[in-house]
Amino acid sequence: MSYNHIFKKIRVGTVVKDGKGIVVSVATSTSHWQRTDEMARQQAAPFLAAVDDFKGGIEQGTSEICARESQHVSPADKRNHFTAVQLAEVAPDDKVPSDGKSTHVPVK
Repeated sequence: MSYNHIFKKIRVGTVVKDGKGIVVSVATSTSHWQRTDEMARQQAAPFLAAVDDFKGGIEQGTSEICARESQHVSPADKRNHFTAVQLAEVAPDDKVPSDGKSTHVPVK
């Protein structure tokens, strides 16, 4: 497992990047923690805005991006950011693959 694995998520919207629709979701259960759907929905608007503003960080072939961690600052990345996982295919909300690419999505 290449990252804190997401077990469940909720879809919160879609953004268009380079002419392609990308599904945006927020994790509700990972290998390290759980949060309620309501808590996840509170992350929807700021995460959607951050993904929409994200320049050059979404890899070609990504169909979904899921916020794994709420916005924060870390020793390795001093920017305010979400930690997210880019997925090649849109995953069922309760069957998230473990082969996504972890990425930091900065918050403006």
